[in-house]
Amino acid sequence: MERLLKLFTDGQIYEFEAERALFLGENWRSFLNYQEVSLQLLHLADPYFKGEDVRQIQTALAAKGFSVSIDGVFSPGTDKAVKAFQQKQGWVADGLVGQKTRQALGLPD
Repeated sequence: MERLLKLFTDGQIYEFEAERALFLGENWRSFLNYQEVSLQLLHLADPYFKGEDVRQIQTALAAKGFSVSIDGVFSPGTDKAVKAFQQKQGWVADGLVGQKTRQALGLPD
């Protein structure tokens, strides 16, 4: 089940697993300390990712001197800034904003 929670952070899947554990009489105590993970792997997609998490990434990139519009939309401009940041870090510039990139930007993971 831990593997499932790491692969899928959707609260609905978690709730399903909790209900399953209760129904089958499995250990349910581990569910008492659950905190839903709301972070997602952000990248250039169609349709574009939008939201406060994207705005935070853009704000952090701008604070580090990268040219990016702070509009909460993960557009090609944001992708370009993310890749430039990753390249400056000496990483593969894949444009994926996950835990490592968030941490390097000073954002919570």
